[in-house]
Amino acid sequence: MHVSLWNIDAQDMAANLSAEESAQRVLTLMLLWRHGVIKFHDTQDKVRTALPWLLKATAQSGLGWEDCEVL
Repeated sequence: MHVSLWNIDAQDMAANLSAEESAQRVLTLMLLWRHGVIKFHDTQDKVRTALPWLLKATAQSGLGWEDCEVL
């Protein structure tokens, strides 16, 4: 069993953030820290917009993404 602790909170459950604002928050923290585990809540509608936005925004960066189910 592997345990991964998130250190970048998308705050997608926060009522005052839109999906794009949540994604931009994650991107900013990724650029500052250069590594991390991102916490999105899959029960939130915002993640259906925020995550594709984030993947598209980082598509040409050479950034590596890992599936949490594989870890």
